Amino acid sequence: MIKPLLLSAALALGATAAAAGDPVIQFETSDAEMNAAIASAQGSMDSFFAHVLDSQGKAADGAMVKVALKTSYGHENIWVDQITLAADGGMTGRLANEPNDLPGKHFGDIVNFDRTDLRDWSLFTGSELYGNFTTRVMVPHLDEENRAQMEQLLSKHPLPAGW
Repeated sequence: MIKPLLLSAALALGATAAAAGDPVIQFETSDAEMNAAIASAQGSMDSFFAHVLDSQGKAADGAMVKVALKTSYGHENIWVDQITLAADGGMTGRLANEPNDLPGKHFGDIVNFDRTDLRDWSLFTGSELYGNFTTRVMVPHLDEENRAQMEQLLSKHPLPAGW
């Protein structure tokens, strides 16, 4: 049996939406379009970190990563903000969505993860969302209101000019 890949689409819809429960869209782990989006995001992760991490390893405001955290069925992919990269390569951050299957974890809780857990990245510049490779795949599957909101926020190209 192929396990579904749960992906939250609540990025940038606000803390109220995130805390109230996020829309989740399931993709099979074999979904070619989603896997290509994840590969593209992972392929640009070094550039993302080069642009958003300060000398202490703390990410700039507006920077987030989508992390695959272990669940009872495999992994839940969830956005994490307030990212910090430790000297040993480990990372910490704050859950930016309300999880669906992470017992004891809630919106705002601190989680630990590493580079192998990363699935996507996001950078909000105040007017546009860059990255969000997986979100771009999900947009056609969102309800009309959320789709319109995301289409308004997403940059035309995933990478900022000059990256």
